[in-house]
Amino acid sequence: MNNTSGKKLSGLEHLNQSIADILSTPRGTRVMRRNYGAAVFDFIDAPGNPFNAQRIIAASADAIARWEPRLRLTRIQSSIAFNGRGQILVEGETTEGIKFSDVFVLGGSVGGSVGTAGGLA
Repeated sequence: MNNTSGKKLSGLEHLNQSIADILSTPRGTRVMRRNYGAAVFDFIDAPGNPFNAQRIIAASADAIARWEPRLRLTRIQSSIAFNGRGQILVEGETTEGIKFSDVFVLGGSVGGSVGTAGGLA
């Protein structure tokens, strides 16, 4: 189900929404599922250097691999803009053999939003 309109979602659109939800949920915030989400929020206000970029990639990959079994990751890349917003490129292949690629934009503040900025392949 689309989390904004309530309409039925399926396929890549549902997968995209699921990944956005995983990346936008700080671990420890879901009642009855404390491990759900991604540790990317641990890096808010961390220096935007290559070391922390690798940590964000690892946290994103770990969360997606754990919570989204429909996607086999092939690549994750992160970048941090001067305005504090980060982007995470997620690429992979679905269990049905369909290629997936999208960019998720992280908010620059605590509880920041995650949205999609790209298209599905």
